[in-house]
Amino acid sequence: MGATLLDDFVELIETLKTRIRDHGHTLRENETRTRMVLVDPLLCALGWDTRNPEFVMVEYQVEKRRADYALLGDGTPAAIVEAKRLGDALDQHLNQMLTYANAHGIPKAAITDGNHWHLYEVFKPVSLAERLILEVRVADERPVECAMKFLGLWRRNLLAKVVDNRVLPRKSDQRSWPHPPSKAKEERNKPRLEEPSEPKKGKQIPRQRLQYLYDRSSIADVAEALGLHPATARKRLEDAGIKIRGQGKKPPKA
Repeated sequence: MGATLLDDFVELIETLKTRIRDHGHTLRENETRTRMVLVDPLLCALGWDTRNPEFVMVEYQVEKRRADYALLGDGTPAAIVEAKRLGDALDQHLNQMLTYANAHGIPKAAITDGNHWHLYEVFKPVSLAERLILEVRVADERPVECAMKFLGLWRRNLLAKVVDNRVLPRKSDQRSWPHPPSKAKEERNKPRLEEPSEPKKGKQIPRQRLQYLYDRSSIADVAEALGLHPATARKRLEDAGIKIRGQGKKPPKA
């Protein structure tokens, strides 16, 4: 069975975690090194090919100001990304980045040191903390959790202005994430998952994939990754013969 896009992305995040752990001392010395080792691979995996000027303009410059990356939609920036060396204090550069994006009409702006990723709504008339719509710590979070958060930065999701209501990849789309469903706007704030009475025929999920996801996450994460209700995800795991962690333990005596 070939790996799915989500599996590949989880594996990439595991690789990035290893690079941060094993080579952090050298990445902290140099911004260019951090970009090549940590930032570029992640952007490319998210559909933003940093080698393709139709998708990404590196060192994007307007007048006397410059952004490290401009993520393009129809030739205009949908977001900018400011990259710093690993371990740099991102807060020191935040106002400069948001001012640049605001001055040039760019709706979203991200800042990263390759480990910490922050994505902001530029024009939202609320406090800075409330404009933060995505925050990821690659080294500190489980790979599956990181992957689910990063869905908001997938090219098609970002261009469709979908961040909170994320769309999962399908095997039929091997180059980028699928467009969000037509009802995404209606369900943006509180996505609801209907719990079917029993799994639908023809939609069975291979045991190997269920085991892979569950080994790296929780039942709630498996449910979110597969678009299922948590109770349904648990039943799928049990039906596949996967032992649920914590089962069989006696409750503590009163």
